[in-house]
Amino acid sequence: MKALSLLLVVMVGCGGSDFGYAPAVQAGGAAGDAEVDNWADTAGSAGSTPDADLPDRVGDALLDTMPDTLGDTADAGGTGGSAGGAGVGGDPAGGTGGQPEAGTGGTAAGGAAGTGGTGGVDVDAGGGTAGSVTGGAGGATGGTGGSSCPQCGALEECSPAGICVPKTVSLTGFGIDATEVTRSQYAAWLATGPSLAAQQGVCSSNASWDLGVDASCQLNMASDAPVTCVSWCQADAFCRDVGKRLCGQIGGGSTDYNVTDSAQAQWFNACSLGGEMTGCVLATTEPASVASSATCQTTAGVYDLLGSVQEWIDSCQTGTDKCRYRGGSFTSPEPGSCSWYNYFNRFAQYQNIGFRCCSNP
Repeated sequence: MKALSLLLVVMVGCGGSDFGYAPAVQAGGAAGDAEVDNWADTAGSAGSTPDADLPDRVGDALLDTMPDTLGDTADAGGTGGSAGGAGVGGDPAGGTGGQPEAGTGGTAAGGAAGTGGTGGVDVDAGGGTAGSVTGGAGGATGGTGGSSCPQCGALEECSPAGICVPKTVSLTGFGIDATEVTRSQYAAWLATGPSLAAQQGVCSSNASWDLGVDASCQLNMASDAPVTCVSWCQADAFCRDVGKRLCGQIGGGSTDYNVTDSAQAQWFNACSLGGEMTGCVLATTEPASVASSATCQTTAGVYDLLGSVQEWIDSCQTGTDKCRYRGGSFTSPEPGSCSWYNYFNRFAQYQNIGFRCCSNP
């Protein structure tokens, strides 16, 4: 076999100008063919299929007529480059082993340009200098995606938590929800998996987001009814998670527990802006859907402050768990005023108490 190999090499080499190991022009095969390789290639030319022949050397121009024993790996390259073989596989639009520089292969000493490869990585780095294979720069990082809210209602807006919440009415120095938080909005918040561990320290003993001691606590089960049987701690956590706060002092902080009608208190300020606030849901058996009475609103468009359900606010007595709630509810016997208030334990849950959120400008 060796004798035959030498004979075949001599026969093929007779027409060549360089029998030794100096680089010379080499003809490559078509894409995907079983191209024969140079006797002196390290591992053949780009574009050949794996063969099994003696290891080749670098850089001569003789065509090999017998299978290699240590051939090159398969690649999807096109016609081989110059100077005895390709470098690392090229860009689909580039020369063999090169950057996308249409067909320039090897170095000047390598001779004629090769036809561009179609990618793949060839293990050999035959004659000539392999082109750069540095990848292009990655694309710019995408911007922050938009919210994942579904279509929100006319009195709703999309929160940073990705859920629909009551729409904010902008007032002087603060904002307040147009409506009380609804059952569907509270349920959407629960679906985000709020963390009990993230509660304020005063609420650390709250171990559940459940509403009331049993299902009977919820009298109106409609999705747009105000959520009730919710504790102060649950209301506080909801408002914080959606980027707002329980209504407290304008500019930040809690309202003084002992100063109930301060103009600097967000809830009282909003309630005092004017508007007849007539036709509110009072003296009945259950709360109504939010904003169900077109006349029970302030001139700024804040609904149900004096009806349907009373509302927790950020006003708690220091050293105790007494927290204020404001407004009228369906249990109130008659129309009230913005001065209505009382307190319950911050962990208490009642059928006639819900909440709305406020925000700083």
